[in-house]
Amino acid sequence: MKKIVLLLVFSTIFSLEALPQSKKEKRTAKFTEIKNLAKSQHFQMEAMDATTQKGRKISLIGRSNDFKMEGEQASADLAYFGAAQSASYGGMDNGILFKGKMIDYSIEVSDKKRKIVIKFRNKSPKETFDIILTLTDSDYATLSIRSNKRNGIRYYGKVQSLE
Repeated sequence: MKKIVLLLVFSTIFSLEALPQSKKEKRTAKFTEIKNLAKSQHFQMEAMDATTQKGRKISLIGRSNDFKMEGEQASADLAYFGAAQSASYGGMDNGILFKGKMIDYSIEVSDKKRKIVIKFRNKSPKETFDIILTLTDSDYATLSIRSNKRNGIRYYGKVQSLE
C-alpha cells in the first residue's frame, strides 16, 4: 500500500512539473512563429484600439483599420484621432494613409524578452511617418506612428499572415 501511495505522490509531482514546461514550450513556439512572420515581412495587423497622444483610448472595432507589410512595401489605412501640427492648403486626409517602400528599415529581436521591434519611415505625398511596430509572443502588436504634421498615435491589434 505504501508503494502505491508513493507512486501516486511521485507521479503527481512529475506531472505538475511537466505542466509549466509545456506552457513555456508553447510560448517559445508561438514566439518562433511570430519571429518568422516578422522576418518574412509578409503580414498584416488589424487595429482594434487606438490611443491618442493625450491618452484617450478609442475602440476601432467595426471599422477597417489595416497595416500591411509586403516585402519592402508597407501600407496603412488607419483612422486618426488627434491634432494636426500644420495643415497644407486644401487640408489633409482624415486618416493615416500611406503605401510605399520602407525607408531606414531595422528589426531588433529579443529572445529573452520575447519581443520584436521593427522601425522604419514611410512617406505619403503630404507627410512623413516614423513607424515603430512592436510584436510579442502573443498575436498582439503595438503600432506607434509619428508624423511631421500631426500628433503621435498608437494602435493595438492582432497580427496575422497575409493570405
